[in-house]
Amino acid sequence: MGREIIRQEAPENPGKRSLLWYHEDAFTVLRENIGTEAIKGLTINLRAIMADQQHTISCINCAKRQYYEDLISKSRPKRLRLGFLSWQSAEIGTSTSFPVSNEVVFDTKPFAKMHKLKLLQLSYVKLIGGYEHFPKSLIWLCWHGFPLKSLPSNLYLGKLVVLDMRYSGIKHVWSGNRVLVQLKILNLSHSHDLVSTPDFSGLPNLEILKLKDCINLVEVHESIADLKRLVLLNLKDCKRLRKLSRKFVMLRTLDKLILSGCSKLDQLPSELWKLESLKVLHADGMVNSTTTSRQSTFWSWSSRRQGRESSLSLTFLPHSLECLSLGYCNLSDDAIDFTSLPSLKYLNLSGNSIYCLPETINSLTKLEILILDHCKNLQSLSKLPSSLKELSAENCEALERITNLPNLMRSLMLNLTDCKQLIEVQGLFKLEPISNLDREMANELGFCILKSAESIKVEMCSVMMMTSRIIPPQVLHECGISSIFLPGDEVPGWYNPQNEGSSISFSIAQSHGCNVLGLNICTVYTCNNIRNGPGDHLYTKVWNKTKDLRWTYSPTFHGIPETDEIMLWLSHWKLGDQLEVGDELNVSVVMSTGYQVKKFGIHVVYEQEKENTQLNSKETKENISSWYQTSDNLDMELYRVRRDAFYLSNHDYLIHQEISESGWDNSRWYSHLFEQ
Repeated sequence: MGREIIRQEAPENPGKRSLLWYHEDAFTVLRENIGTEAIKGLTINLRAIMADQQHTISCINCAKRQYYEDLISKSRPKRLRLGFLSWQSAEIGTSTSFPVSNEVVFDTKPFAKMHKLKLLQLSYVKLIGGYEHFPKSLIWLCWHGFPLKSLPSNLYLGKLVVLDMRYSGIKHVWSGNRVLVQLKILNLSHSHDLVSTPDFSGLPNLEILKLKDCINLVEVHESIADLKRLVLLNLKDCKRLRKLSRKFVMLRTLDKLILSGCSKLDQLPSELWKLESLKVLHADGMVNSTTTSRQSTFWSWSSRRQGRESSLSLTFLPHSLECLSLGYCNLSDDAIDFTSLPSLKYLNLSGNSIYCLPETINSLTKLEILILDHCKNLQSLSKLPSSLKELSAENCEALERITNLPNLMRSLMLNLTDCKQLIEVQGLFKLEPISNLDREMANELGFCILKSAESIKVEMCSVMMMTSRIIPPQVLHECGISSIFLPGDEVPGWYNPQNEGSSISFSIAQSHGCNVLGLNICTVYTCNNIRNGPGDHLYTKVWNKTKDLRWTYSPTFHGIPETDEIMLWLSHWKLGDQLEVGDELNVSVVMSTGYQVKKFGIHVVYEQEKENTQLNSKETKENISSWYQTSDNLDMELYRVRRDAFYLSNHDYLIHQEISESGWDNSRWYSHLFEQ
């Protein structure tokens, strides 16, 4: 609607409109030289035209190009004389930073009439002619793919606030010292020919300086210290940058510093702590950096060539830091001390050689996001701050245990993708070899331990980690439930009732006046080749019709039978006082596509049965799984999704977080989880 309002300013003459953002209109104005002082903004983005509007300019599509050859043929005499519009090969005088097949060329003269032009975008457009009469009112100039080696000396930029020259062919921005008092944003990113920055002393109000991916930039002019209002400096992937001026620490207003990928930076200023306003520091991939002073060490490590791990002292970083990214810096966990960073909210240590985090990580009481992706040696995580809201440890191949994980069911976002060795997240789940299974637990599962069990191999799939691996049978403890997956094709005879389907309804019978402790559930199932892999879900649903209570359990790990193999899923549910003699129950199993339930059985566990299986020896009691001993302390409220229903799942923790935030009112969206 806004564009139509502008068009109505002069429906027949685009040269009298205030904004020209349709490239057809801009082409007409420049080709026919009909610009006026009414024009305040003009945009031609050749890359966007090629990508989004193939029916207009397509330098790749020769058929579309013919349209413009015909379009400009009417003005061919003028074009030959004045160069208002022509086509040339991109190989002639264009930047190598972002090559395109062709470029559009205009003369500079049509701009002389646009005395009030403030906003100009000429992305991947070439101008020929002088700049003496170019509009002096410009406040925003965006010229991606600028083809010249420097800005013309007669191009007036005195009122400019934003200068965006990304993907340019600039080698030196300008000669000498230019005074641009109004300039606040300078973006030269992806200018691959740039070898030096300009003298900044004439840019007193510059706030944002972006030099990302200037791969031939060797140094930053020391006058950068004169930028008293600079808040952001981006030098990411300036791979040949070798040093920063010692005066760099005079940037007292600097809020964000990005040095990631500056792999040849020989040294950093030794007094970074003086950057008292610095909140964000990204220094990923700075493996070779060292300082000249031992007393004021920021980086203190050996070079990659020496093949040794690095130690990092954070003492001389400013206490104001809230975001710190040190990914792929070859850091070890020795001598990392976080106590000097009380304000830190975001920490990225991805790709480093750490085995465990130091205890001082717990001193980061404001830490909300911790990223540890691809830390191949990381084995355990413990004592994480209670303030944590996001933990990512993707592809940590050696990670086995996480203890004291805070707030998972309430607010924590967790990414453990491809953590193939993970066997325990304290408070959520634990895997332990079947050989560790104590006799009491074995009886409650209705499973007779065989010495040959250790020689069996089972493919265990993890929904949370999105991985599968072939290992000896394991006992999975989670949500007050213990499960075993192993090859087998028969439900034990003492399971009663049994069914060849996937659902059973029954009443809990009386057994010598004993209380009911829980249920043993045995499922026999197969799997064909049509399955979703780690994304498959298995569900067991228990509905106490008498008390109108429902439980749906989806295990974090489950066994995948080989083709034509049959597998048992044995699980023991501790439901305590939720079950009584006479209760009407319905128990069912639901599996993803590709899985098929063959047989199904239930065994009610009574208090007397447990007493008969307990051993009196002190040694056996000491060997009982600590997880099993404490599973009675499970807070079932964490899994409640409505008044009468509990969803016992750790990998679907986002559901519990949503319920925690919005209450049970939205639980109707999850009613399908409890359909029998």
